[in-house]
Amino acid sequence: MSGGRVVTNEDLRAAISALLAVPEMSALRGDLEEAAAEVEAREEETPQAIAGHLPPRAEHAIRVHLAGYLDAPQPPEEAEAVPEDRPDDTSGLAAVSGPTAMPSREEVRAVLAALTEPAPRADVGAAEGGEPELPDTTTFLFLADPQVSRAEKPKDNDNPRVKTMDQMNRILNDIGWEPWPSGYGLDPAIEGTLIGKPKATFFGGDLCQTGGDYNFADQAGSIPAHYNGGFELEMVRRLFDADYKSDGLTKLDAGPVYFGLGNHDLQSQYHPAVGWFKDCFRWSTPTDYWRWQMWNFICQKHRGVFTNCIFKWSTSPTSKPTAIDAKEATSNEVFYWQDRSLNYVVDLGPVDVYQLHRFGGDAEYGHAPGTTWLTDQLKKRGATRPVIVVQHYDFSTFSIPAWWTDKQCDDLLELLEPYNVVAFLMGHHHSALSTIPLQRAYPSSTKVADEFRPGSAGVHGNFALVRVSPSSLDVLQGSGAGKTVQWINGYHKTW
Repeated sequence: MSGGRVVTNEDLRAAISALLAVPEMSALRGDLEEAAAEVEAREEETPQAIAGHLPPRAEHAIRVHLAGYLDAPQPPEEAEAVPEDRPDDTSGLAAVSGPTAMPSREEVRAVLAALTEPAPRADVGAAEGGEPELPDTTTFLFLADPQVSRAEKPKDNDNPRVKTMDQMNRILNDIGWEPWPSGYGLDPAIEGTLIGKPKATFFGGDLCQTGGDYNFADQAGSIPAHYNGGFELEMVRRLFDADYKSDGLTKLDAGPVYFGLGNHDLQSQYHPAVGWFKDCFRWSTPTDYWRWQMWNFICQKHRGVFTNCIFKWSTSPTSKPTAIDAKEATSNEVFYWQDRSLNYVVDLGPVDVYQLHRFGGDAEYGHAPGTTWLTDQLKKRGATRPVIVVQHYDFSTFSIPAWWTDKQCDDLLELLEPYNVVAFLMGHHHSALSTIPLQRAYPSSTKVADEFRPGSAGVHGNFALVRVSPSSLDVLQGSGAGKTVQWINGYHKTW
């Protein structure tokens, strides 16, 4: 670099102080404080010599902050160590030791991308398939009720709920650079540290308002396996399906996406009068069209199979979960969605997340309830394994008894009671819980079930962040509908 700039030990101290003052660098505070102690202990040594004794993440951050000058060659001893003029190639840093020496946001991002991932555990081995195991702590995103509606005009990128979620995705794609806030009842140990990029995203139902809608023009020109779905389903895919075109919308980038269905995805009694769906229902009535369309989407995303109702069809798996209540994906398979519940479970390291769609035990429209599968999965993983349940219907009086009954709810809780269910992530009600969690007693013990409900992503841009360790849970609910994130409430518990 031009200018012959030479870094001194005082510059190292100033750089460390500047980095400690940047909120985005809070995840490196311990490393930076250790680096400051090393600089003081080795004040007689050159900066280049000291650098070899600094924590690697702190050294990297300091190098970026000093724009590479730490690598500059040492001058002769008689040379002036600190010239008066500063070079102009340091991203606008006018003076290394002055207040304007703060790194730009872009520089901070570059540092954090490499430095704030959790360090590998010493005892980490390889999981099945050669993939490394997830760290002891994981953070993921929960969304509910996108509910893209064909009734809301226009049916394009200016659709009101689509616009709300486009803005929400902009916020969520940047959420990793936000610190866990204080004052929301979270674990004090994480307050002020960076949230980090979520490892996964789960949906709690009602992807669409009316079963995905219908697109005759597309269907008429497509074979079944190439049909993209109606307007509503296409918009959901453009916003949240990584394998699908975005066409000008902001695609969510928050880990693998695991979709779930709600009542609006499944309840409509509709049958198109034209197109290849008209006569293809061999296993049920023509009014199952929208149910067929939405379950087929679940199969495509989480089994890699298009469940063609006439022809045999198979595709390559996409984001296939750990286990799904369905037949194996083979080229010889022809089955209907009523054969299996299509519930599934995802292993996120310290916790298993179960997707139960509308609710666990749902048997409406001839749907397989999936309770035998659920019991088998829970038994395999053991009674102490942390579990989170994702489903659409919640415990509030808005949902019970109008949408599922007290008995249906208690039947599910009785099945889950022997296990370590640490949270229920739920939707259906579009407003966020004002106080979390909402609790419901288990039917046969003193245990209580903890419900978290952030409210509608489509109507309010709401979401929840969930952080789980082997012995603790933090939930933070917020909204991304505005230009900046707005936190609603939070909760922390241990077990």
